[in-house]
Amino acid sequence: MLIDSDILIDFLRGRLEAQKFFNQFKPPFYISYISKFEILAGSVNKTEMKLYEDFLSHFILLPITNEIIELAFQIFKEHFLRSKIGWQDAIIAASAIYYNIPLISRNKKHYTPITRLNLERLINYSLLCYNSFILSNLTN
Repeated sequence: MLIDSDILIDFLRGRLEAQKFFNQFKPPFYISYISKFEILAGSVNKTEMKLYEDFLSHFILLPITNEIIELAFQIFKEHFLRSKIGWQDAIIAASAIYYNIPLISRNKKHYTPITRLNLERLINYSLLCYNSFILSNLTN
């Protein structure tokens, strides 16, 4: 499973849904170099950057090939005007397609229109988040 940046950020922020997700599913978990950049860009100091790097070392980094870049460019051209997909998300989507692995993300707006993308687990994560939200509101 290719884990999108939003799920990693959820986990780093201590969101219960993300913690449950990683407990529910078993590795291998993959990330894109794009996600690694996005997570490290959120660092406020060297100590935090080191913590993020240590966290990311538990994931397998997928190489970004020329074929992925070409596919990402096609995805970007096809979907940018409609969904405003950014080049980073286009590369992440292209990586999931190229390596034929499901993409785990909450970003339905950018990824759902890409019909070649395997988004099975997106629904599972969304339901997990929704169920957790409902349960927390019932107990409060």
